[in-house]
Order: sequence, then structure tokens, then C-alpha cells
Amino acid sequence: MILAFIGAGLIPLSNALGIILGANIGTTITGWIFTFFGFKLNILPMAYTLLATGSFYFFIFDQRTRTRELARLLFGFGLLFIGLDHMKSSIAQLAHNIDLSVFQGHSIFLYFLVGFGLTTIIQSSSACMVIILSALDVQLVDFYSATGLVLGADLGTTLTVFLGAFKGSVDKKRLALGHFSYNLGIDIITLIFLPYIIYFIFEVINIKDHLIALVFFHTFFNTMGVIIIYPSLGIFQTWLENVFKSKHTQLTKCDLKEPHILVEASLAVINEEVKNVMTKVLNFNYHMFVSPSEYQKFKLTEMSPEKSFLDNYHELKMIEGEIFDYSILVRNQELSDKESKRIEQLIQALRSFIFAAKGIKDIHSNLVHFYNSNISEQTALFQKARENYFNFLQRIEAAYMESETFLSGDFLPELKGLNSEYNSALLAQLISHQDKSYWDRYELSTFFNFLSEIHASNITLLRGIENLVLDKSQAEKIQENVEFI
Repeated sequence: MILAFIGAGLIPLSNALGIILGANIGTTITGWIFTFFGFKLNILPMAYTLLATGSFYFFIFDQRTRTRELARLLFGFGLLFIGLDHMKSSIAQLAHNIDLSVFQGHSIFLYFLVGFGLTTIIQSSSACMVIILSALDVQLVDFYSATGLVLGADLGTTLTVFLGAFKGSVDKKRLALGHFSYNLGIDIITLIFLPYIIYFIFEVINIKDHLIALVFFHTFFNTMGVIIIYPSLGIFQTWLENVFKSKHTQLTKCDLKEPHILVEASLAVINEEVKNVMTKVLNFNYHMFVSPSEYQKFKLTEMSPEKSFLDNYHELKMIEGEIFDYSILVRNQELSDKESKRIEQLIQALRSFIFAAKGIKDIHSNLVHFYNSNISEQTALFQKARENYFNFLQRIEAAYMESETFLSGDFLPELKGLNSEYNSALLAQLISHQDKSYWDRYELSTFFNFLSEIHASNITLLRGIENLVLDKSQAEKIQENVEFI
């Protein structure tokens, strides 16, 4: 899950490392649950009671009530406990099939390797922990050997992340290396101090039950590992970033190392790249409405690879930075008033295009919510807004294909009026729905802001086109004739 999040650009590396540390502790809870509910109690009566209660209330309550959600929770716990009981009944036979007694008397490092190999094969440290607890319960291994197996399983589980990150992004590889190196370091430290930790568990804490002692050991060394690494987490992240360095590729023709000597040529490059940004923003905004989802991916251009919507937006921002830096170099040359004004216009157009993309990016969660809504009235209004938006973008694309129409800017007054017309019609429909039961105040406010963001994004997009295709006098003339609403 973390690899998916970091690959989609939903979380940065620093947050992913924090989740890894928490997951290392969280996964130890499986051992506690299995020890108390699997070995100490007969959980089947409780499991079937939870399953029956959850099923009953799930089907009699409305889908939007909290009671129904609580019923789902009870149903899930019932399934979990039934699974634990089945695991308990079958694991003894599995433990006998995996005869660990042949390794008795060998070094603790051999048990470490066995635990590592076993987890590598079954790809689950929790399942491996269940095997180790069962083996300890039937005395196939002693406590000291079981700790070595647990440490090996703790390292073996990191290979799951390695497999997921093998052909992934740089951040995925950093996360995999961070997970492995952190677990390896903590496991080695624990092996070095293992006799003292065991003494602490049995003599200081005074835990006599070997099963409880083993799960306590599992939680203890993982918790201590987080405490040790946390103060230097920033240094750890910097090291990972230095091991896997991302290679920056030039996204535009605005080469900062070789700026054009002729101002006219430099202006032509900026003009071309700003026009490319416009087409990419149109494509970005269009695809954001096509099939919104949390893990939405699409191509920014036909030749570009498929990326998440956040990665595509990040690329737009990187392009903006390259063009802006290049424009600064051009401004440092001797420019006429007309050339200075033209560069300013192009930069204003660039900012407008990026801001138009940002407006749509910021309502992505609303797009996902209303696209997947199971309330027909909400879906109908969303589909109408979606249809209007597609029509708006298609009118711009049609004008762009007709170069004379686009360069003259004759279509701009019409589109500004169309944008206001669409917005007013949708707001009127929304207001007519406000007293209906399927709209609560929160969702009504959310949809209102959703429409406002689309309207503002369209206005900004048209302002960008104005600055791109018109000179200052033409733009001011149109601005006098059309009021932005």
C-alpha cells in the first residue's frame, strides 16, 4: 500500500518512512492477538456471535447509518476470529511438517537465516510468527532459538517491498532500501544484545509464559528500533536520497546553459513552450474529468508515459520553472519596450495556465466523490457539469485547430459568456435541490465550491489565452467589452 501511495505521488518519502516505522510495530500486534485469542481462549462461540450480529444489523439498517457501519465492523471481526481459529487448528500440523528441531544446538545465526528464508518464501512475517509461536507451543524449538527465527522473519518481510520497488520510481527504491537497511541494523543490534534482552524479559519484567515473552520480545525490539532511529531520521532520508539520485531531464527547449543570443529567437522559444503548456493543461484538465479515482493515471501527451495526476501536475510545475528561469536570462539582455512587454505577457499566460490546472487538481477529491456517488440526483448534476466542461474545452481545441480564429482571439468573448452561462445554470439547478433530503448541508456546500473552482479555472485559462495570442491593446479592448463574473 505504501509503495502504491508513494508511486502515485500521494505521500513524500519522509512520510513513507514514518509509516514503515509504525508498520514495524503494528505488525507485532498479530502475535499478541494470536497468542491470547488463539491459544488462551476458545474464540469460536464469540466469533460466530459477532458474525451473526453483524450480518443481521447490516441488512436491516439503511446504508448511510452509523449502525450499519458498526455492523460491518462486527462482521469483519467475526471473520477475523474464525480465521484465527482455523489457523490454530491447522498450524500444529504445519509446524510438524516444518520440523525445526533438526536445527537444535546450532548457532542463533542459523535460526536467523531460517526465519529469513521462511518469510521470504511465504511473504508474510505475520504468518511466519504464527508458525514460530506454534512451534514454540509444542516445544519444537526453545525460546532462545525462537527469538532468532523472529529476527530473521523481521528482515525477511522487507523483501516484499523490494519486489514491489524493483522496477519502480526512485522514491520506491529509496523506500525499499530504507526498509531493508533499517530492519537489518535493528536486527543486528538485537542479536548482539540478545542475552541481555532475554534476561530483561524473564528476570526484570518477570514474564514466565514463553508465548507471551516471545510476542513481547517482538514488540520490544521493534519499538526500541523506532526510538533509536527517530532522532536521525532526517540524516537517514538524506543518505537514501544520495544513494538513489533522481536524474533531472530537460522538459523544454529552454536550455539555461545555452540561451539564444538573439532576443527574437529567445522570445520564439518562450512563445512555443508557453503554447505547449496550454495544450498540456487542456489535456490535464480534460483527463481529470474522464474517470476520476484515487489512483488515476493518464498521459499528459501522446508521447509521454502514463503517470498519476499528481506526477503530471508536478511535471507542469517543473516546466513552468524552466520557462520562468529562462525568461530571467532573456530579460537580462538589452530589450526594447515591446520585447519586455511581450515577455511579461507570456509569463502571465504561463502562470494563468498553471493556475487553471491547479484549480482542477485541487478539486480532485470532489471529482472522485461525485463521480462515484450512489445518489442519482447528485450524479445527474455532476454529469451535467462534466458535459459542460468537456464542451468548453472542445470549443477551445476547435479554435486552436483553426489557427486564424485562435490567433485573432475572436472566440474569447463567446467562451467567456458560455462559461458564465454554464455556471449560472448549474448554480440554479443546485439551488433548486437545496431543500431535498439527498443533499445535506456539507455536500451542498462542497458542490457549490466545486462549481466555483471550475468557473474560476476556466476564467484563468481564458486569461492565459488572451495573453498568449493578443498584444496588449487587443487584450485591453476585449477586457472592456466582456465582464468577468
